[in-house]
Amino acid sequence: MVDPTAKQTQPRELNRVARSIAPIVWQFCKENEGGVFTMPMLEEYVSRYLRVTPGSPGRILRMLRKEGYVGYDVVNRRHSAYAVRWVKALPKPESAENA
Repeated sequence: MVDPTAKQTQPRELNRVARSIAPIVWQFCKENEGGVFTMPMLEEYVSRYLRVTPGSPGRILRMLRKEGYVGYDVVNRRHSAYAVRWVKALPKPESAENA
């Protein structure tokens, strides 16, 4: 049976996860701008700061790319290798007063 609330919950959950993981993924990309990294390297970096489920850093990386904050190319899909081409500043987070 399909959960009818799943479609409503998924975007909220992604936004919650993104708020905590996105700055860390962005920082990793900034540190690796012009270089090549693998997905396990990104996941290990993020796990130093947060406990995350497997695949979350990759989803957030793709989200940052889609939103125009990170530019990268797939260097080797088989080995999950990526090259960071450019990194654009993230917007400043809203303060707790504005939330």
